[in-house]
Amino acid sequence: MAAKNIKETPDFVKGLLKSADEISNLLNPESMPPRALLMKLHDDEVRLEDLSSGERQELGMYQSRVVLMVLAAELALKFLWERDKGEPAKPKHNVHQLFHGLSNSLQVEIQSECCERAKSPPNGWETPERIFESCKSASVQWRYLVEKRNFPKYVMQAEYLKYATLSVLQVGEMFAQDKLGAMDSMSRR
Repeated sequence: MAAKNIKETPDFVKGLLKSADEISNLLNPESMPPRALLMKLHDDEVRLEDLSSGERQELGMYQSRVVLMVLAAELALKFLWERDKGEPAKPKHNVHQLFHGLSNSLQVEIQSECCERAKSPPNGWETPERIFESCKSASVQWRYLVEKRNFPKYVMQAEYLKYATLSVLQVGEMFAQDKLGAMDSMSRR
C-alpha cells in the first residue's frame, strides 16, 4: 500500500494547535478550572448533573481543546512516521506507539527539540516519551468523556503535549529538508 503522506499536514497540525490555544483563551478565568472539575468528577466528589450549565460548558471547551491537541499530535506523528518508514502508520490513535515506531535517531531529535521548548515540566511530563505515554489513549478517552463518563485519572498537561507535537513537526521539517538535500545531491551525480 502506498503512503498517504500529505505534504500539507504540518499546516493542518499548526491550525489545530492554534485553535486549541484560542479555546484556551476563551475559558473563564473566574470559574473553577476545568482540571479541578474533572478531578472532582473522577473522584466522585461531584456528579456531572450537579454542575452548573456554565461549568459543563467550560468542561466542553476544555475537552475540545484536549481533543484538538491529541489529534494534532497524532497527525504530526503519522506524518513523520510515513516520512521515516515510507509507509502509512500502523497504530491508529495511540500516540505512544506512533512515537515508539519512529527510528531511534528521530526520537532523540524530538527529545532534544522538546527539552528546548518545555521549561520546568510537571512530574510525568518531562519527555516526549512520557508525554506520549500519558496521552496514549487520550484520543478515545477525551472524545467520549461525557458519553462514557470515563473521566481521566490524570490532569492533562495540554501545553506539554503541544510542545512535544511542535517538536515532532520541527524534526519532520528538518527530516524532509535532509531527504530533499540527499535526493538533490544524488540527482547531480
